[in-house]
Amino acid sequence: MKNPFGITEKKCKKSDYGFFRDMIKNSLGNYVSQYFKFDFKHVRTSFQTTYKDVIILSKGKRRIGFYQIIPKNYELEVTRIFLSNSYRGKGIGKWYMQYFETLGFRRIFLEVWDNNPVKTFYIKLGYKQIGKKDHKVIMEKILN
Repeated sequence: MKNPFGITEKKCKKSDYGFFRDMIKNSLGNYVSQYFKFDFKHVRTSFQTTYKDVIILSKGKRRIGFYQIIPKNYELEVTRIFLSNSYRGKGIGKWYMQYFETLGFRRIFLEVWDNNPVKTFYIKLGYKQIGKKDHKVIMEKILN
């Protein structure tokens, strides 16, 4: 499926940490801080252990977001998908979520903070809440 937005993808490198950190803080900071103090140390540790699995999205030379997916047998976990504020609401996130559905998995699942309005976005895409873990909601979409 060709990306209709002219977005390029590249593997995340250690040098992308500042972008990764700022994107997490700007996207999740308000939701996380309702329960916990935002922990940059946790973000750094998470980055160091997973950055090789993160895909950076760019438009021209500007990094605009990233995602991380983890295949598990017939299931795909979307562990992260973030876009810069100026690229939200343009259909990019929807396109990527629909693209993930074409990868041959039977089920896609993800977790989202229970106070994050992006839950509505996932519901519109056909995801259903199947559980709750701490302050996160577990959502899934069953495919063929």
